[in-house]
Amino acid sequence: MSLTLRQDWTARAKCANEGDVMFGDDVEGARAICQGCPVRRECLASALDGDIDYGVWAGLTFEERTKLCPICRSPKAPEALACSGTHTLERLARLVELQQQGDPTVSVSRRLPINAPHSSGCIVPRGRSHSTAKAYKLGCRCTAARLDLYRERLERGSNRMGQRLNAEPRAPRDVRERFMAFVKHDGDHWLWKGSTNGTGYGNFWVCGAVVRAHIWAYETFVEPLPPATRLRPRVSCPRPLCVNPACYEPVRR
Repeated sequence: MSLTLRQDWTARAKCANEGDVMFGDDVEGARAICQGCPVRRECLASALDGDIDYGVWAGLTFEERTKLCPICRSPKAPEALACSGTHTLERLARLVELQQQGDPTVSVSRRLPINAPHSSGCIVPRGRSHSTAKAYKLGCRCTAARLDLYRERLERGSNRMGQRLNAEPRAPRDVRERFMAFVKHDGDHWLWKGSTNGTGYGNFWVCGAVVRAHIWAYETFVEPLPPATRLRPRVSCPRPLCVNPACYEPVRR
């Protein structure tokens, strides 16, 4: 998109002949002019790309524009450059392209002293690296810190994926072995260390469903329960956490 095409929308804007109304103190009056403007989208894009911090553009003040992602216009976090890492890279690429085309409203890099920060909010002087996103973790929210954090996350994810692909497949663990991994032996009792339900009885995930741990243990290590039969804990059993089948007896409902 050339600079000529980019600036062509200003001639079709409703505020083209309104003078300085859009940059005064009458915010509501400026919003009224923006209603029904045919180039509101182009106006908002120009304000976001140029980081314009004054006036009403597309019916939005500067404070309202800072809450939008410069790419998809959706709400973003206050400290974020865009609403996602992909949008951050897209916006930076677009700003560089606009600056190369000579757009006066865009300035990706500014000439600053060697000890000056990269940009507003940056805590790292120029000439020093944001290596491994350390600056971002220390509180820096400038563009360079965000990009380093994004690259670090991508590299970390690639390494993890490579380790998973190169790792030898693990043999599936026996269901009984997995069950006993949640058991803590306390004398004659098996105390359940896994998740529990609202009444305190253990939950065990098996065959795509959640079952009561003490019922599964009884049916697995002793015998299946007949219909209309429940398990009653013995007097000496510290229910409901105990899942030892020896601590339960079947009774008819």
